[in-house]
Amino acid sequence: MSSESICKWLHRALSECHRRFPSGPGRDTTCRHLHHTLAMCIVSLVCQEESNAIQALCSSNGIALKRSQCQHVHLSLFVCLSASQRIYFGRLAFEWTKTRSRSALHLCEWTKTRGN
Repeated sequence: MSSESICKWLHRALSECHRRFPSGPGRDTTCRHLHHTLAMCIVSLVCQEESNAIQALCSSNGIALKRSQCQHVHLSLFVCLSASQRIYFGRLAFEWTKTRSRSALHLCEWTKTRGN
């Protein structure tokens, strides 16, 4: 299964989760994992090289050089996501709006927390 197919499958699963559970804290808790996983899937699909670099360089604390490299790849990911935002995310915006998915919000939160 391709990465794009996996992301589409996750999106369908998230849509189903939103359909099955009423809006509120219960749905937020129940669907949280799908929100996060879909966001990560989209990041790795859109910016695969940067995503892989972050996993390799930022998975644990290390020497100053590794921390510096980690900060550099976070900047690279930010630039990649910014450049891709209009192209890729534009195609998904309608679907996210339709299902009231907060994957984009989780994606932004993930990049912020990883950037620190």
